[in-house]
Amino acid sequence: MSDTLFDLLEGTVADLHDMPVFKPWPAGSYLVELETSIEEMDRKLADGTEIVAKVPKLVYKFLEVIDLKDPNAEAPREDAKIVSNIFLSNKAGERSEFGEGQLKMTLVAVQGMYPEAKNNGELIVQANGTRLAITVEVKKRKDKDTQEIREENRIITVVNPEELG
Repeated sequence: MSDTLFDLLEGTVADLHDMPVFKPWPAGSYLVELETSIEEMDRKLADGTEIVAKVPKLVYKFLEVIDLKDPNAEAPREDAKIVSNIFLSNKAGERSEFGEGQLKMTLVAVQGMYPEAKNNGELIVQANGTRLAITVEVKKRKDKDTQEIREENRIITVVNPEELG
C-alpha cells in the first residue's frame, strides 16, 4: 500500500475526492474501440442452482463523436466507456433472446473483418481492439432494489465505420 493511502487516513474529510458521477453518453453516434473478453461468472438460477456462466464482456471505449442528436449536448469524457456483460441465458437457465441479440449486433459488424474466426468465441477474442461506429440512445430504467430511476445507454446499432462512406 502506498504512503499516499496512509496519508489519506491521517488527513481530513476535505482531503478526500467526491464520488464520481456516472452520466450516460448523449444520444448520438460515436467512433469507439471495442475491448472484448469472455469471463466466467457465478450465477444463481431461479431454482437456486448455482452455475458458472461464460459471459462475453464488450467494452465500447469512446474515441470521437460522429453525430449528436442534440448538437448542444456535451460529448462523453475522453476515458468514457459503455460496458456490456452479455448473459446468454436467463434466470431460468434458458437461452436469452435479448442477450443473444445484443451479442449478435456487434458480431455481425465485425465478422467480415475476421473471416478466419471459426465460431463466436473466436470472433469475440479476435475483435478485441477493433474500431466500430455505434449509435446509442438514453433510456430510463427503474432499479429493482432501490426503485431509483436511472438513465443509461442502450446501443441500438453497431457497424464497421468503413461502411459509413
